Amino acid sequence: MKESKKYRLLATDLDETILSPEPVLSEYAVSVLRAIEEMGVKVVICTGRAYAGALLYLKQIGLNNPGIFCNGAQVRGSLDGSVLHECPLPIEDARLAIRLGEETGGHPRVYMDDRIYVSSITEEDKTVSSVTHIKFEAVGDLCSFLDRPPLKMINYMKDPELVPVLLEKNERVLQGRLYITQSMWRSTSIFVEYMNVSATKGNGLKKIADMWGISKDEIIVAGDYLNDLTMFAEAGFSIAPQNAHPSVREAASVVCLSNAEDGVAKKFAEIFLS
Repeated sequence: MKESKKYRLLATDLDETILSPEPVLSEYAVSVLRAIEEMGVKVVICTGRAYAGALLYLKQIGLNNPGIFCNGAQVRGSLDGSVLHECPLPIEDARLAIRLGEETGGHPRVYMDDRIYVSSITEEDKTVSSVTHIKFEAVGDLCSFLDRPPLKMINYMKDPELVPVLLEKNERVLQGRLYITQSMWRSTSIFVEYMNVSATKGNGLKKIADMWGISKDEIIVAGDYLNDLTMFAEAGFSIAPQNAHPSVREAASVVCLSNAEDGVAKKFAEIFLS
């Protein structure tokens, strides 16, 4: 029996993983994912992006399966957008996270209503909006604006040296009440991300797998950064591209070529299509 036959679910991160640095989903990657789906394997996108920011790639692949968005805070139908599950942030803790970011040189962003709310729109926001196709809206004082629990909040840290300072404040002030992780934007700036404690990629993946009656050993995943580690823990086999964070490469079952070389798509093809 081919090794690929034991895998019934393939879950992949988008940015810095299956997407190129631009970020673009190559025709080759699309063809590989479609071919795997046609084999009867469930292909699932598992991303820190909001649904609106991932929709372009979902349409490219043509997925009907549920997807995992906002790092597991939301599970939605990939093409119809129907919300199957969500677990928002407690509003007071979200406000605390905003204040901590503002006082530590971060630029807070709040995810709600398929858009991102910010105090003021920066050049970085304009770039992210143009690349991810998600709308940004400036609202002034974010804490005052926030009138209901958001899905996710991030502190965009342009200076990576300030990240440990913010993480120390998070630990001291929030005391484990939130799930806090990190992702990377274009291999330079870091997103410190805040979600409900039950909102992780791993929990989202397990929820979908249980829905289909798929066991951990039947799951194969790919990811590049610290927010992908919970997904690795729920899979029988995990792939990290060469450009991944060192901790992620160490945790992965195998390390492949970088995202600039379509490494993850090539590894998927090797496992399922060779």
